[in-house]
Amino acid sequence: MSTQIPASISEETVDRIADNREEPDWLRETRHEALAALEELAMPDVIQTPGRKWTDLEALDFEALIDPLNQADETSRQSDDGVEVLTFAEALDERGELVKEHFGSVLDPRENYLTALSVALFTTGTVVYVPEGVAAEDVTIRAEMNSRSLFSQTLVLAEESASVTILESITSGESAEQDRYFSNLVEIVTGKNSYIQFGSLQTLDDDSYTYTLKRGDVGRDATVNWIEGNIGSKLTRSDIESELNGEAAESQIVGAFFGNEDQHLDINARVWHQAEHTTADLVTRGVLDNEARSVYEGVQDVGRDAWSTSSYQRENTLMLSDDAEADASPKLIIHNHDTEASHSATVGQVDQEQLFYMVSRSIPPKQARDTLVEGFFMPVLEEIAVDEFREDLSEQIRRRLGWTSRVIEFLAASQFYRLTARTRGLLRTFIFELVSSTESFLWCLIQSDQTLSVTPLTPVRYVLIEREMAEGNRFMLAVPMISTWILPDDPGVADERRTTGFFWPRVSQTSADRDRPWRSRWGTLVDPS
Repeated sequence: MSTQIPASISEETVDRIADNREEPDWLRETRHEALAALEELAMPDVIQTPGRKWTDLEALDFEALIDPLNQADETSRQSDDGVEVLTFAEALDERGELVKEHFGSVLDPRENYLTALSVALFTTGTVVYVPEGVAAEDVTIRAEMNSRSLFSQTLVLAEESASVTILESITSGESAEQDRYFSNLVEIVTGKNSYIQFGSLQTLDDDSYTYTLKRGDVGRDATVNWIEGNIGSKLTRSDIESELNGEAAESQIVGAFFGNEDQHLDINARVWHQAEHTTADLVTRGVLDNEARSVYEGVQDVGRDAWSTSSYQRENTLMLSDDAEADASPKLIIHNHDTEASHSATVGQVDQEQLFYMVSRSIPPKQARDTLVEGFFMPVLEEIAVDEFREDLSEQIRRRLGWTSRVIEFLAASQFYRLTARTRGLLRTFIFELVSSTESFLWCLIQSDQTLSVTPLTPVRYVLIEREMAEGNRFMLAVPMISTWILPDDPGVADERRTTGFFWPRVSQTSADRDRPWRSRWGTLVDPS
């Protein structure tokens, strides 16, 4: 597809969007300027080798993807004391001059074809304003896409000595029964000595095409840290950028992606050092399975006036399939000799020696591989200081690996019984043995009203388990995540060491229950009596 204005949009389309939102004249003019520029703008730059583009954005059929007048989303916004979290429409009413001053100051609407398209057509968005001296942590923006196309804008304004942590997520809502297109542009403006941490998690369905461009203008003594997780969509183009324009400015970009089936992920991290004593750290890890493909470009650009800077970049991709494909292009552009800069990129498969070691300890190959994959993401997860985001991303990784679905499948197939006091005692001994050996399994609390809670079990939580089991209105199932559990053939055996090396407690069961297929796959610790 050539970069032309799709027939589905026109000046009348833009005017209808502006009229419906009762927008000021300056924003209407900005939309029209972006629309007019579409015919001359190119797609975002992609890495190319002779005879091949690594990502073919020109193939996007916007005639089929875009329905500009029927955009729909359901977005929840949570603020913190002292912070204003407004819809874009509310911000135009309450902070109109502030929005006018900064909208488009970090991201030029005519940056490329896709940014201009988004500015011309956006119907949803959020403005976060953090006044001077305010420190906030619990700001969340959770969006659900309920239409064929959705264009969004996010503007973050932090005044001097302000700090805020923002978590943003996008997921698919109502099924469109056709391909979708989602676009989100994020601009961050910092005051002196301010701190912004912006986390974004994308879990759209596999019929979606996604384009996001996030850029921060980092001023003197300010910090902008990005956390980016890409799990969903058919094609993802994600750009995270920081311009270190003030002395002693800092930025960290932490990224994680997990591609499956035929997903294509084009991930880019870029930092420009424009001032003295600036620091940047770029960390990205991704996993590819089946026929998924990733393209990564990392750029560290040190300007002529950027004396005494430090910049570090590392990207690692793990391949789970021979049919997956990964390309990486880390770059250093240095215009000043007084700098410390390094970069690295690796593409590899699961370590066969580690896999062999785990399998030799009676851990099934699939579960051993899954454990190694989760461990592969740990260097990135450890960089994430926000507990909520780290837990959300970890859960998405486990879902992609299939762990949670296996637990739910097991629980759905089971009948639940209250544990007797005697069985609880045996179970405590059994749990203690497991906790001493590994953390790679789950414990599940079933409330008396059948409410389910699935939580990773760690030694720290063992005391909590004891407390929960002591209460009379609930009981517990321990579900293994590291090996296949098989009940002893003789239910009268109190303690039997299996190939896993764990103790089995005495288990009462009927002959009918003993033959259930799920028992041979999972085992059980419930007492039907």
